[in-house]
Amino acid sequence: MSLAEQIPGLCGLWALDGGVPGRSYGAEAVLARGTGCNANELGWLMDGPDPDRWPVVVWRRHDEPAWAGMYG
Repeated sequence: MSLAEQIPGLCGLWALDGGVPGRSYGAEAVLARGTGCNANELGWLMDGPDPDRWPVVVWRRHDEPAWAGMYG
């Protein structure tokens, strides 16, 4: 699956689930990056103008809560 095909899927999951608990961003703030071996979805939360500072967000198919974020 191409990156262009993943973007709507990850944004749709964000819109459906509400994203990472405690973060109030819309689905348009999520940029898909890839899919893990367990069908987990990976991306960035476009938080601010500097992409080097964007946190990684993960939608985990088999975990609760499904969303997790890695903030520096």
